[in-house]
Amino acid sequence: MIRLTEEDSYYIVYGKTDLRKGIDTLAILLQHDFNHDPFDGAYYFFCGSRSDRFKILHWDGEGFQLIYKRLENGKVHWPRANQACLEPMSLMEVTRLLKGFPLKSSISVSSKKLFY
Repeated sequence: MIRLTEEDSYYIVYGKTDLRKGIDTLAILLQHDFNHDPFDGAYYFFCGSRSDRFKILHWDGEGFQLIYKRLENGKVHWPRANQACLEPMSLMEVTRLLKGFPLKSSISVSSKKLFY
């Protein structure tokens, strides 16, 4: 089990990634396509074309961890984009993603006045 803290950095790769890729290929993808250092200790989240699974790449100081998560029921609400891009995430967004919830809450605050 991984321990996630506020001090860690988290990034999500929008779009589809080939989940057949392993540690080395995902690290090269981060370096060449996104100009990110995979050895920086951040957690990088990748999703493929199937919305019930994703991978997390993380350098822990001694080696890479490649975590593969598949939801037994439901789907991951993964943000899609026409072009792959890398965006930072908060710990709350990571927690929501790991539990299968959308990154952003779909409940909006109404601007209407309430009458009691």
